[in-house]
Amino acid sequence: MNSDVGEVGLNVDGVLSENEEFIREYVYAIFENPFSITHETHNDFGTRMKNADSRLIFAKYVDAYRSTTKCVNEITFYNLLHSFALVLFECAEGDNFKPGRILMNMAFTYYYIPNPSQIALEQFLHKLGNETDKKKQDTQQKMNKRKQKKHNKLKDALITCKGAFKEFDIVVEMKQSMDRMRMTKPNHHSTDFEVETSRKEKYLYEYLTNQPIWRSTRFWEEAFLVSVSSEKERRCTIRNWSKLDTEERNSMDEAIANITFGQLGAFINNMKCLGISKDIRKDFLSKQSTIGGIDKNGELYEMLLTQVGEGL
Repeated sequence: MNSDVGEVGLNVDGVLSENEEFIREYVYAIFENPFSITHETHNDFGTRMKNADSRLIFAKYVDAYRSTTKCVNEITFYNLLHSFALVLFECAEGDNFKPGRILMNMAFTYYYIPNPSQIALEQFLHKLGNETDKKKQDTQQKMNKRKQKKHNKLKDALITCKGAFKEFDIVVEMKQSMDRMRMTKPNHHSTDFEVETSRKEKYLYEYLTNQPIWRSTRFWEEAFLVSVSSEKERRCTIRNWSKLDTEERNSMDEAIANITFGQLGAFINNMKCLGISKDIRKDFLSKQSTIGGIDKNGELYEMLLTQVGEGL
């Protein structure tokens, strides 16, 4: 568990408050009994998450579960996704960045693995959608060229409609076929389309890229400084600076620079995955390197600068 997460708070008598008890049970239900969460429970949760303390409590409980599980079932995954989206939105509205930072880390932690038939269907529908878009563009070009010929326009429209109905029937048939695949024993016969197997995991962050909090420069700066501070506390034994000799001070500076380097690398990767532009990533790197004591003419900075420019 991260050092900034800590223990979930109790009242003076060592008993959870009603609000915290609700959040604890809600998180427990997400991971252990996701089918028990009702629409009313979601609404109650949403109301409570308008409070900053409640958002932090939720983030801490979610973080606590990562020690026992990272791969979750599909229902748990989408319950987490719904909850994360709601809480991250409220964090952005209230400039409440601490729970936002914890949830960002958790978004890169929790994942689920779709079953092969679901992956195949999604890829087929995506491919079919692309082919349909191309057909629509081709049809539109033909119609523009022949817009003065009513007979041809009508003929093209009929052809398009027939094509659309035909493709719709294919999709329905494909869905029915996939349902049958789930009911029967899988076979190893080849299909008309290939299923990508190199990357099965679906992470929460992939569905959270549009959250407003990621567009806040203040969020990234505050989250980074907290992460660096936590790492320093975990890895460095800070003694009285005035009593350190030159060699010890240089060693401490080097350790802090290495911590900053490692955290910058992780944050730049997160920013890429969440759709932050290259220019913003570059500005972030420059500013935090200056604060963290990384020499902009040195090898570490050049490595990070290269990472900023690289694609995913």
